[in-house]
Amino acid sequence: MKVSNTDPDAGTYNILIQVFGEGGYFKEVVTLFQDMVDENIEPNMETYEGLIFACGKGGLYEEAKKILLHMNEKGIVPSSKAYTGVVEAYGQAALYEEALVAFNTMNEVGSNPTVETYNSLVCSFARGGLYKEIEAILFRMDQSGLRQDVHSFNGLVDESEEQFEEIKASGVLPSVMCYCMMLALYTKND
Repeated sequence: MKVSNTDPDAGTYNILIQVFGEGGYFKEVVTLFQDMVDENIEPNMETYEGLIFACGKGGLYEEAKKILLHMNEKGIVPSSKAYTGVVEAYGQAALYEEALVAFNTMNEVGSNPTVETYNSLVCSFARGGLYKEIEAILFRMDQSGLRQDVHSFNGLVDESEEQFEEIKASGVLPSVMCYCMMLALYTKND
């Protein structure tokens, strides 16, 4: 863009942020945002969402948190998607307490969690082996009126696998019923 003397706008940066984020170039996304700000191009909600989402996927929780603070300083109320990105960032970094704090803050400011927000918590907590917390999250999800989807249940599949492995590791021979249940679990998960 700069070489061809084309002036980029917020839309141009949004596309670049999305493409770089999906490509796994998370630190470059942060650099793009800084370039955008340095060039006095006003970010919009799509910019912030794309940036925070990329930081979330990359586990760049500090950057995601800074962007959320930047939004607040500018008087911009973060969207559910933006908060979900922050929850994802903390989850990717195995900062489960912080992910839950971000989730609760989201509720407090009136930015309603989505199915994706709940799923992000469930998947993060499953990676950390926090299965009791997953049950509490799924209960809250049900109470909010949102329906669980296949991603919501992936954490429970992980828990079942772990318990099955514990049975085998303890020297107890799993029964045919245990194997049938695991088979049914995998079949339903596809």
